[in-house]
Formats: sequence, C-alpha cells, structure tokens
Amino acid sequence: MFSSCDKLQGKKRTDCLAGKRFRRAAVCGMAILLCLGGAAYAAEGGEGPQSGMDYFLAGGKLMWAILACSIIVLAFTLERVFALRRSQLVEGAVFEEIRLNAASGEMREAARSAQESQTPMGRVLSIVFMGAGSTRAEMETLVEDAGARELWQLQRNTRPLGIVSNIAPLLGLLGTVVGIIRAFSDVATQPDAIGNPQILATGIYEALITTAAGLSVAIPSYLLYHFFRGKAEAAIKDIEEKSLTLISIILHHRSGEPEKAQAASKQGDPEPDGKKLPINAGGQE
Repeated sequence: MFSSCDKLQGKKRTDCLAGKRFRRAAVCGMAILLCLGGAAYAAEGGEGPQSGMDYFLAGGKLMWAILACSIIVLAFTLERVFALRRSQLVEGAVFEEIRLNAASGEMREAARSAQESQTPMGRVLSIVFMGAGSTRAEMETLVEDAGARELWQLQRNTRPLGIVSNIAPLLGLLGTVVGIIRAFSDVATQPDAIGNPQILATGIYEALITTAAGLSVAIPSYLLYHFFRGKAEAAIKDIEEKSLTLISIILHHRSGEPEKAQAASKQGDPEPDGKKLPINAGGQE
C-alpha cells in the first residue's frame, strides 16, 4: 500500500516527506528526554553532585528547559542530515540524461526528465525549459528566482538551530542568576552562614551549572546552523551552474548551432564572460 506522501506530487510530496522525517526525529528525541527524566528522578538524593545526573539535578528547574533545547537540536539535526543528502538535492545521473537529450535536440524528452525529478535540481531545470523562448538574461533571472525559492525551502528547518543557539545561553544565565539569588538568600537566613563560606560556595557552583549547560547546547547548535546553511547554499550554487550549462545548450540550438550546443554540453559552457548567478538567500540573515 502507498503512504499518504506517495500520493502527492512535486513540492507537496517533498514537504510531506520532510515532515515525516522531522516527526520521526522528534519521537526519538522525546524518547531520549523521557529516559533522561526517569534516570534523573531515580538518581535524585544524596549529599552532593557525584555524577552527571546529579549535576543536572543540582542545576535547578531551568536545566529541563535547556534539556528540551538539546532535544530540539537533536531532532532538527537528524532531519537536516537526511534532507540535505546529496541524492535528495542534485541527481547527477538525471542531469546527464537531461544534458545529453538537450544537446541532441530532444528538448521535450529533456523537459520531461526534469519534471519527473522530485528534487530542487529538477524543479529549477524545469523552469529553464518553461522559459526556453526567452532571452538569456530573462532565463537567468528565472533561474535565480527559482534558486532563491529552493534555498529558502532548504534552509527553513535550520532556523530552530539558530534560535536555540541564542536562547540556550540566556536560559543558562537566567538559571545562574536565580541560583545566586537563592544562595545569598540562604546566607541571609542562616545565622551561622557568615563564618561558613561553604554554604555560599555550594550555592554559587550549583548556579553556574546552568551556564555551562546552556553553552554546551548553544555552541554545537550554532556550528550546525551554519554548517547546514552552507551545505544548502553549495547545493543551490551547483544547481545554478548546471542551469547555466542548460541555458547555453538551449540558446545554441535556437540559433541553429547544434555543434556549439554539443560543445557547450561537454564543457559546461556558462555565460561567455564567466558570469555566475548570485546565491540569493531570499532575505535570510
């Protein structure tokens, strides 16, 4: 039997599959959260932090918020790893088929192959064939606009990683401030605290645990955020270069120069002056 995603076509099918991958990653993350929560309650008690779980409990309630942030990072990282696989973005064999068909003058067959490819590359190349009667500048504008749309889609699920990289340190700082307030409150309410620095020191080092935890989540999240953005941009750049090659082939055929079209397909001939399309992030930061 077919799943609900198999019944869809084009972008809707891609979005459906991405949603399924994210839901699976989220379920795995929640399972880890529940396991850690059960272990935390089992480990509660004792005179002081003796293990990682003891330190987690000593950090206070905000440690759970930081743990939730780490689960979000894990879920979206797994989703991005699967979604940004090379085979999901650029199909080299399909492009070779499209290039050879176009170079041979079989434009309809080449356009059909592009439309059947459920990848960002296939959608951008389909735009090239749709604008095959336009000028080079107009076709390049179409490719640039299509590339910007695909880039926005590819970078959409990297935004939570950027948000967590900003929020996690703030949660850690808030936990530290709350912990220090509690530590000084204990000193103020205990008559023998003035001559016993251990009371204040214990409260402060427990408060600093949240800062360390927040940074431990934020730093990997920040690195992953930029890693996945760079991977998406590199894929779109490759797709746009392939589109320029296809544009050259189409224009040579339109001008009645099939030999030059064959040469362009072999050399990957883009704009004669070496022009490269800019990667438009669609307003991304």
